[in-house]
Amino acid sequence: METAVATKGILVDTWHYAHKAVDRPSAPDGGDGGGASVTERKVEIRVRILKKTREAAKAPHVTASVSFEAECREPAIRISGTDIEAIRKAVFSILDEALAIRWAPYLLVRVERPHIFEGQGSGAEVTWTDVWRGTAWDGTELLREFNRYSRPGEDIYTVSPWPGVFTAENGRVLACIPATDRNRAAMLEFVARLDQLRKLLAGFLSPERIQQTLANLSGVAFLPPPAGPEDDDT
Repeated sequence: METAVATKGILVDTWHYAHKAVDRPSAPDGGDGGGASVTERKVEIRVRILKKTREAAKAPHVTASVSFEAECREPAIRISGTDIEAIRKAVFSILDEALAIRWAPYLLVRVERPHIFEGQGSGAEVTWTDVWRGTAWDGTELLREFNRYSRPGEDIYTVSPWPGVFTAENGRVLACIPATDRNRAAMLEFVARLDQLRKLLAGFLSPERIQQTLANLSGVAFLPPPAGPEDDDT
């Protein structure tokens, strides 16, 4: 009586699937060492050939079937079949879905001092740009921005680790909010109100009123007094 016997799979090929991931160096104490960066990682997929033979009383043993098996450890995938190209497409399709970064639109809002190239002065410059907050398959968060310095053939986006908490320093404020229709409309209204404030300030410094304004700055109720040295953001 003949019995089909499976032989151990023999490694015949190794595929690699590239995807973006965040590298975070570890500190000596085992914590986050800072200096995180986005790098390209590769998932290794090992391909083995599987063969079953019919056990008989005498050699040679007749081959009953031949198939292929592709396996990777993280994420865990194992697919087998007789068409190696179909297996490759299936594995890569699963990896495309499993390792895809989910991007959500955000607005990166900046409040900065204007750049004054002649004379003295101050003011506020409010701008916002479209960015994207990404979540990778392992929960890692990423920031995608337009790369305005990209050259032909280069990626038009830059990807970096999500900063976490956006901070204000040296007179520059950074905030990141979801790019909802409501937030976009609110930002447009905010700068429209800022335009009205600029016109109001211009009125206080008009030729007819500038001397009166400077002589009684405390009378301009919506202008707070200067900050002390410890609060100066220059």
